[in-house]
Amino acid sequence: MDFDMMNTTPTFLGIIPARGGSKGIPGKNTRLFCGEPLISHTIREAKKSRKLSRIIVSTESEEIAKLAKEFGAEVPFLRPLELAQDTSKVFDAVAHSLKLLQEREGYAPNYVVLLQPTSPLRTAQDIDATIELLLKEQADSAITVSRVEPRVFVHSPEGALTLTTSPAFLASTNRQELAHTVAENGSMVYVSRVSTLLASGNFLGGKLVGVEVPRWRSVDLDSPEDFILGELICKHREEIERDITAFQ
Repeated sequence: MDFDMMNTTPTFLGIIPARGGSKGIPGKNTRLFCGEPLISHTIREAKKSRKLSRIIVSTESEEIAKLAKEFGAEVPFLRPLELAQDTSKVFDAVAHSLKLLQEREGYAPNYVVLLQPTSPLRTAQDIDATIELLLKEQADSAITVSRVEPRVFVHSPEGALTLTTSPAFLASTNRQELAHTVAENGSMVYVSRVSTLLASGNFLGGKLVGVEVPRWRSVDLDSPEDFILGELICKHREEIERDITAFQ
């Protein structure tokens, strides 16, 4: 089915995937982060967005479903357990949601906006800016990115460091002479044209564009260390932003 042909005005479905299980941080989606359940931060900013047409949570957990509804998100159905394992792919959960929404409601959005709860410092402005850039550039996919050091290495099987970028990056030790490089910043915002997403199975399919977000807000909570550091940033967010702005 061609989802793009079903709507003349673009519709953006926000999907928040939230499994009940987590090895890295037990119960992380319901764990308190800055005084509130982690998932609540994503739901709140999604609801502030001017671009999202609808916001649903994909979960297999009755507890998370109840919590999500309390904070204002929809949970139209529960995710099957086989799509909520440690090895389960987010794409499969999203495809499942799209399929059931179309079958049960005839609802077929043009775009999916993936908002994972592990990026609690994301803002509604980040969401809207990513959508706006996608539309402006007539792209198929858009993500948030953050600046990274241009020289990135991986360990070879023998233990040596291998440059993942062009060897030309070794030619200069002056950072100002090197190209501006960015990387995906955790799981902040992914916007995908539904037809491209389903055809490619990839949130980065087709023409891809990116919105740059400050590194200090680009937290991705995958471990206890991430959670603790992220919470410290959250608690001092206004002070950090003020002090960084003062350098400009």
